[in-house]
Amino acid sequence: MLNFSKSSPPPYTSSFSSLSHLPSPATYRRPSPTHPPLAILRALKSLLTKRYCRVLFLALFSTTFLFFLLKLTPPPSFEPLQLTHSRASDDLVLLPPPYPSFPTFEQLKGLPPLFEAWKEYERTLSQHEKDDGTTKFVYMKNHVHASGWGNVLQEMILNTHLAYLSGRSFVFYNYTWDRSPSEYSSFNGKTIPSRVPVSTMLAGPMIGGSFDPSYLADPFFTIDPSPQSHPRAVSSEHYDHVCAGQKKVIDTAIVRNAVASWDGKANLEAWVKFLQALPDRCVEIDINAEHIFNIWMFGSSQILTLWPSLSRSPILRQFTHSPLILNAFERHRHLFGVTDTETARKPAGLMYLVPNLRNILPGIFFSHSQPGKDNESSTPIPSPSAPASDSPLPLVDLTQLPLLYPHSPAKPDINDTIPGLLVLHIRRGDFAQHCINLVEWGSAFNGFNLFEDIREQDGFDSAGAGAGTHPPGSEPVAPEEESDFTASLKGMSAEEKDQARKSRKDVLDIYATAKKDYEDRKAKYETAKANYLERCFPNINQIVRRVRQVREAVALASSKAALSSRSTFSPPTGPLTHLYVMTNGKPPFLAELRAALELDAITNNPLNLPPWESIYTSRDLELGWEEGYVSQALDMYVAQRAEVFVGNGFSSLTSNIVMLRKANGVDLIKTRLW
Repeated sequence: MLNFSKSSPPPYTSSFSSLSHLPSPATYRRPSPTHPPLAILRALKSLLTKRYCRVLFLALFSTTFLFFLLKLTPPPSFEPLQLTHSRASDDLVLLPPPYPSFPTFEQLKGLPPLFEAWKEYERTLSQHEKDDGTTKFVYMKNHVHASGWGNVLQEMILNTHLAYLSGRSFVFYNYTWDRSPSEYSSFNGKTIPSRVPVSTMLAGPMIGGSFDPSYLADPFFTIDPSPQSHPRAVSSEHYDHVCAGQKKVIDTAIVRNAVASWDGKANLEAWVKFLQALPDRCVEIDINAEHIFNIWMFGSSQILTLWPSLSRSPILRQFTHSPLILNAFERHRHLFGVTDTETARKPAGLMYLVPNLRNILPGIFFSHSQPGKDNESSTPIPSPSAPASDSPLPLVDLTQLPLLYPHSPAKPDINDTIPGLLVLHIRRGDFAQHCINLVEWGSAFNGFNLFEDIREQDGFDSAGAGAGTHPPGSEPVAPEEESDFTASLKGMSAEEKDQARKSRKDVLDIYATAKKDYEDRKAKYETAKANYLERCFPNINQIVRRVRQVREAVALASSKAALSSRSTFSPPTGPLTHLYVMTNGKPPFLAELRAALELDAITNNPLNLPPWESIYTSRDLELGWEEGYVSQALDMYVAQRAEVFVGNGFSSLTSNIVMLRKANGVDLIKTRLW
């Protein structure tokens, strides 16, 4: 789940002066001057010489010029584009919409957001208007639901890749917790949205963006480079509209039974061939059918046979994060060791000058601001209502996002690594029981956490760890105490006593054997459970030890690389000094963990590495109303860009991060598992 277990997040508290150029959830109005400007100038005139009057005049003229440059003729990168389909660019993304100055109906009722602006954005994608009736679609209506974002995303990536290879438009769908018609559902006793539009978390080809021609190649399949051969993704709402009455609904068993294995490549090839051969325009997977890419594939290294195809796919190479996520990162960048003095990849020229001026002169020229710490009394940020038909959505071209978010590339690659940042993925909550269940299920790491280079350094031998070991069951009932047995002999004949003693000896022998067997099974199970928990649900001591090991390993590898001219290792600019924990752990646990990490870095430091400059967790994020329900996507973005990442091998969220880091060429020593 996407932090549905959290309480409603607090309002923004980021620094106003450094973030004024970002889309604003509130309106800042300068107070009117207490004295007329002309009166002030007359008073100043009597105090100034002619020379200083000229300087003052030039200063006023320059200020006025900047005002007209920035206020009256703002750059296109900051103005919402009109919501029409005659626009030059079709790669438009939705900025976090400005918030009204009053609470919404949902907030007043204590309800979660319904993301109406994002729904409207998905509804009005330009390809919906351009559909000429020839585009073929595939809709995986049986997509994963009622699961965490990691499970949903890993399936969506492969579903989109399959649609791309088959030449069909991928029908994207909501992140769905509840299929019922109700807009609201419940999780751990809290009201949550039943469905979240994926455009809140993603952008790019997966939700309707264009395909980059430079990525139209595949080692397994012949790829037609023409754009019409790779139609853009469309929303499920558009699909239902244009395909009404002409849907061909199929069961995945048709292909699965023919393949008869969980091999990733074999299944991918079989499905591409099957979909390409279908003449039907609208192909839909039955809602109750088995998933094309299911838990048996994702839970096995057999999924990796399709990696050569997926790793070169535009779906992965153009994996793009949404402006909502980038905006949240930009505001919180100080938590991740990103400073304004660092060089960020930005477009050159006047267009980059303008956002810097907006940053320098916020209180003079711009009326919008982020609520800062001076504004702590402000109410929680409300959600935007659905835009009226005559009110354009705040859209910008995807290529212009660096102007708004200079520290937050939408498609980060290895050049966007944050130096010195270590990110840990520590699951708590439901994983306490889930990790124990994995023992009995005999589970191995998630498939995309089983790359050969990862197995070599952090592999998990599930069989050796005790996979499939079951709990010992009920402990044998001990026979009656000797004193009670002796008392029971009273009144018996000698022959009866001998028979009773013989029977008791047999009972004691049986009990001793059963007790030993129980103790052996219990010890085996406890050992297996401990082996799994260390890799799936590590305690604080285990976490601290692992962090020390990884930190030292990276420092040594960096030193060796610096001495070797032939090394391919990209050394960090310095040691790991900033730590971020992506977690659903509770505050007391995180406070204890933070203290233990800080102490260990000082008292157990054979390489004399510097102490931690900062340690933050997911609980330190100050998120807006909508952001709180997609915060795992933000955590994933941070982990993708980390210098070093330590993840959970049993987690699909970790495996998605591992995939993206590997596709970007991150050194294996920098992607680790517990």
